Amino acid sequence: MALMLFGFLALYTWNARTGYLDSLAEESGLELTGYLLRPGAWAADTVRGIWNHYFALVDVAEENAYLRQELRQAEEYLATAREEQAELIRLRALFGVSAPEGWVRMGSRVLAGRFGPNAAIESILIDRGYASGAPPGAPVLTHKGLAGKVYRASSHSATVQLLTDTSYRVAVLTQTGRVPGVLSGSGPRALLELRYVPRNVPLTAGEILVTSGMDGGHPKGIPVAVIVAVSQENEGLFQSVQAEPLTSLEELEEVAVLTPSPVRYATQPLTPFPAPAESPLPSADEKPAPENAPYADGNVAALAGAPTGQAGRTASAQNRTLPLSPR
Repeated sequence: MALMLFGFLALYTWNARTGYLDSLAEESGLELTGYLLRPGAWAADTVRGIWNHYFALVDVAEENAYLRQELRQAEEYLATAREEQAELIRLRALFGVSAPEGWVRMGSRVLAGRFGPNAAIESILIDRGYASGAPPGAPVLTHKGLAGKVYRASSHSATVQLLTDTSYRVAVLTQTGRVPGVLSGSGPRALLELRYVPRNVPLTAGEILVTSGMDGGHPKGIPVAVIVAVSQENEGLFQSVQAEPLTSLEELEEVAVLTPSPVRYATQPLTPFPAPAESPLPSADEKPAPENAPYADGNVAALAGAPTGQAGRTASAQNRTLPLSPR
C-alpha cells in the first residue's frame, strides 16, 4: 500500500511538472469520443442525405413539372402571338389598298388550294360566295396587285381562277409608256405572256403592267405584273414579252374581293304634271257636236242651198277652221 501511494505521488509530481499524462488522457478521451460519435454522425448524415436527395426531391420534381408546363404554355402563346402578328401585318397591308371608284372591297380568307373538280385550273378556294359579296367574275387581289378572279361561286364559298391559269386573260397597260396589251397565263410556276404588242413599240424590263379596264371585268389601274424579258427574235408582227406576277400566288392566305358598288338613286319628290288650261264645259242641255259633223255650230242655214259636193267641201273646210268642242 505504501508503495502504491509513493508511486501515485511520484506520478502526480511528474505529471504536474510535465503535463504529459493530462495531454495523453485528453487525446485518448477525445479519440475515444470521436470513435463513439462517428457512427452516429454518419447515420445522421445518411438520413439527412436520403431526405434531401429522395423525399425532398418530390417537391422539386413537382415544381419542375409545373415549370415545364408553364414553359410549354409560354412557347404556345409566343407562337400564337407571332402568327397573329404576321397575320396583322398582312391584313394591314391588304386593307391599306383602297378600292377603285365604283367598287366595293371585301376581305376573304383562303380555305384551300387547288383541289377537287376545279383542279384542272390554277385556283384557290375562298370563304365568300355570291351571297356574301363574291359573284362569278369578281376580281380578287392582294396588297401587291391582282391575283385572279372568281371562277365559280356557291352561296358562301367560291373558286378563284389565278393569273397563271392558261385560260386567264386580262387587258393591261404599261404604267409608264401606256402601251396596251393582253396578259395571258402560261401555267403553274411559269411566267405570264404579254401579247399583241407591236414590234415598233419600245418596252423595257422592269416596267409595271396595270389593268386597263378595257375588258369590262377588271377596274382600271390595278398592278398586275412586272416585265422581265422582251424579245423581238420571232418573225411575227408582235414582240415576245414575258412578265412575272407581283403577287406570290403560292403563298395566299387572305385576299380582297372587288364587287361593283350598288347604284343608289336620290329620292326626290315627284313633279306633278301641269294642270290643263280651264276650258268652258257645255251645259247639261247642250250636246257637243261630233268632230266630223258637217253641220256643226249652226251652219245648216249657210249650207242649206249648196249642192251636195259643195256642201261636203264646205263642211270639210269648216271642220278645219272651227275649234273642236271639249269631249
